[in-house]
Amino acid sequence: MLSDAQGITLAVGVSGANMHDSLALKPLIRGIPIERSIAWLFGYRRLTVRYERKGSHFLAFLGLAAALTCYKKLAKLAT
Repeated sequence: MLSDAQGITLAVGVSGANMHDSLALKPLIRGIPIERSIAWLFGYRRLTVRYERKGSHFLAFLGLAAALTCYKKLAKLAT
């Protein structure tokens, strides 16, 4: 996951269980703290436990959750 300084998600990725986290996240992370963004995304129950068999399905739900989170944060900034 790549996020900006406000914690808004910019990019997400999914890797296999046999890949080390440092290798999977290296293309995405630019040294920005992302704990807040992960907490926002795991507020969606569908993402807390991975039920999908295919990684592409999980990535689709992750992208949808990231889009909803961005929408909520940007709508709050606009008001």
